[in-house]
Amino acid sequence: MSRVTTLLWPAGQAALAGALAYTLSDAVNDALVYRQCQRIVLVKADSNPVVREQLGSSLSFGPWYNASVSLTHRGHIANCSCTLVGSKASSDVHLRVIRRGGSSSRGDCTAQGC
Repeated sequence: MSRVTTLLWPAGQAALAGALAYTLSDAVNDALVYRQCQRIVLVKADSNPVVREQLGSSLSFGPWYNASVSLTHRGHIANCSCTLVGSKASSDVHLRVIRRGGSSSRGDCTAQGC
């Protein structure tokens, strides 16, 4: 092997490992944001008598493939949508969560429009 190949092979491996680590970190962050959105939706729905009357008791979430999460404004605003299923009916829920302070995805969040 030539000297250039000997130098490029480890550099390519490091670049590939870095890209994989970045992608994995981004996917884990999105999953954590989505789980936090789910918790907020469940708390708000359980405390709202109109929602409980419309959907029924024993609220749960629909399949994950009907849900979405998108982050905007450098990760400070998350738009989440999911299906909330009750004993009487189901409904699509759209939630905007704004992170207040800090750079962690687990920061203090407030729900708007729910």
